[in-house]
Amino acid sequence: MCRSQIAEALAKHFASDRCEFYSAGTETKPRINQDAVRLVKELYEIDMEKNGQKTKLLSAGFHFYLFLIDYRKFHFIEAG
Repeated sequence: MCRSQIAEALAKHFASDRCEFYSAGTETKPRINQDAVRLVKELYEIDMEKNGQKTKLLSAGFHFYLFLIDYRKFHFIEAG
């Protein structure tokens, strides 16, 4: 889940005026990935925990879903 948490933090930081971004999975954890928190803070000075980012479950109600399969491919699905 680390990559999607990083993507959420960066998307919110750079494009929150154009869209809402969420990272979600099929199960929640007690806290977001601490490696992701450290990396984003070191590279971009974004504090994911201070900004309220937490693990979330995938749910209905979105316009688009982007499923990251691995670093080489993803699936983009319009909700309908």
